[in-house]
Amino acid sequence: MNLSDISSIHSSLPDYESVRRSLAPVSGAGSGAMTPQELAEIQYAAEAFESYFLQIMLREMRNTIPDDNGFIPRSQAERIFTDMLDEQIAREATTAGGIGLATMIVQQMTRDRYMANMR
Repeated sequence: MNLSDISSIHSSLPDYESVRRSLAPVSGAGSGAMTPQELAEIQYAAEAFESYFLQIMLREMRNTIPDDNGFIPRSQAERIFTDMLDEQIAREATTAGGIGLATMIVQQMTRDRYMANMR
């Protein structure tokens, strides 16, 4: 994992304001209530994590295919293109709902926050 992987995924996700506006305000009063901004930040981080997870999963799946399986050997350009394709597939999958990982992360983090404030 390098910094360019993370920055490319970050640039592909929806901007923070659009996520914040799309989420319904969290009901509840007092210090235990989560603000819409906090919920949007959790959602944004969860989607970024799911996108990166899917990208790594696709890359590792492709690594199981031998390089010498074709008539023409794979070039460096093809490897770069394949990495970019995997990144785009991961972005699109996450935008379309993904595998549910982001949803589970958001549910877990908001539940933990709620339970901590109930004590």
